[in-house]
Amino acid sequence: MLRPCPMLENPECLRRMVAQSGAVSTDYQSPESAAQLCGKTTPYAARWKETADRLWHSCGCCAGRGKDV
Repeated sequence: MLRPCPMLENPECLRRMVAQSGAVSTDYQSPESAAQLCGKTTPYAARWKETADRLWHSCGCCAGRGKDV
């Protein structure tokens, strides 16, 4: 719930979606692959995951529903 964005918080999801759909960049001046774009956000996503998971699990709203709710 605290990591909804497939580009900023879950770059592996964006990579998978692009690969499955065959999407390509429409920016002809500065084309960038999904891998290049996601490579820029992966470090942020890793840092935010730790914080988001800690916040999510400390709120008590997912008690009894498993760790990865």
